[in-house]
Amino acid sequence: MATIYIDPTVTGTGTGTLGDPFKSWASVSWVGGNSYLQKAGTTFAGQVTVTSSAAGSAGAPTLIGTYGGGEKARINGAGQYQGIRVLQNAHYVTIDGFDVYGQDKQDANTGTTGIFIGDGDTLNANNVRVLNCWVHGNSAVPTYDCNGVKYFGNNVEISGCLIEDIPTDGIWGYGLAPNIHHNTVRRVDLDGRDAGDCLQITYACNGGRIYKNIFDRSNSASKQVLIISAASAGSGCLIEDNYMIAHPYVAIQTSCIYSDQPGTIIRRNTLIGAYRAVYLHTSTTGCVVESNLCIYNTIGIQTANSDIGVVVRNNTIVGASLYGTYIVDATANVQNNVFNNCAKGLAVKGGATRGYNAFYGNGTNFEGISGGTIGANNLTSDPQLTASYRPMAGSPLIGAGTHIGYTRDLDKKQRQNPPCIGAYDAATLRKAP
Repeated sequence: MATIYIDPTVTGTGTGTLGDPFKSWASVSWVGGNSYLQKAGTTFAGQVTVTSSAAGSAGAPTLIGTYGGGEKARINGAGQYQGIRVLQNAHYVTIDGFDVYGQDKQDANTGTTGIFIGDGDTLNANNVRVLNCWVHGNSAVPTYDCNGVKYFGNNVEISGCLIEDIPTDGIWGYGLAPNIHHNTVRRVDLDGRDAGDCLQITYACNGGRIYKNIFDRSNSASKQVLIISAASAGSGCLIEDNYMIAHPYVAIQTSCIYSDQPGTIIRRNTLIGAYRAVYLHTSTTGCVVESNLCIYNTIGIQTANSDIGVVVRNNTIVGASLYGTYIVDATANVQNNVFNNCAKGLAVKGGATRGYNAFYGNGTNFEGISGGTIGANNLTSDPQLTASYRPMAGSPLIGAGTHIGYTRDLDKKQRQNPPCIGAYDAATLRKAP
């Protein structure tokens, strides 16, 4: 496979070799499996359009990257709809190491986007990877959505990116099995339309994984930090080990995690400052919410549907100004949770399994929904938490829970049997990698 070089600072059009690089991306002829490299620290003014001819394969993906070391290569999208545009059927393309900014044109189909993948719901570019990019500063005042990264495709990976100062959504996605990890997304929804989330996925995740991201939605009081919609389709998304912060609740019912997908597993996340830390809205049969730390939200964990078999276990919920949990699922299992300094701790529908929960400093510990009692084997003494909400030595939480089929706490430590109540265990066994 060939390697093609681009250096916007050279004179002449060039031939694409290392010694005589192309001056413009417009000179590139796309061939699947090739590497196309822009010189680090240089700026290309315009849009990089990747056609279907660039489609690689699993064993030989096409690389769009940089050479020469130092700063990222820059794509200045002023006067363009996108900075980097990957057209439909350009499968197995990797974009690595770009600074993409300044896009300011828009239309109804594409809005204004830093990196745009695919062309529509059935016009996918699959197995595209966006790595180590800085996407920022869409400057349009939008009529339509203006996103940082937008994709239509299956098995899309977005990793190691900083996405910030975006008018609408930081990341907007449509496709199966996304892999979104180790990104920072902040300062979104800057257009004043209350239309932007840090991450919005509008189709079936089906095995997707969203992990180890920092999502900061604290700049304005609207929308969600992370939303997975499309209630009629999909299952099995894993949302874990993320740090999410929302704007303090004013009048809009924001969420850190808003899910319309059955079988979603939400675990080991730190969720701060939303109206709801976790909101299981519709089609959320079989969801598991475990080992999360929910701090100073209006409601910690809420379900909207009854009889869907939700499991809510080993969460630590602190400072909820309305409810720690509000669970209307009569088949739910709500055990091993800490409710600390909440207005009301546990609100749950009669029939749900509950007990082995810890209550301290709440206005009211329990509220039955259509009957029910608080359950058995609960604690009401001081949980003796550290400033980071871990149990101190001698805490009554240690070993006071019931084992219900899980392995790791918020620190990824192996849980004891019986486990501690709350998001953190006091086990001293080796951490998971």
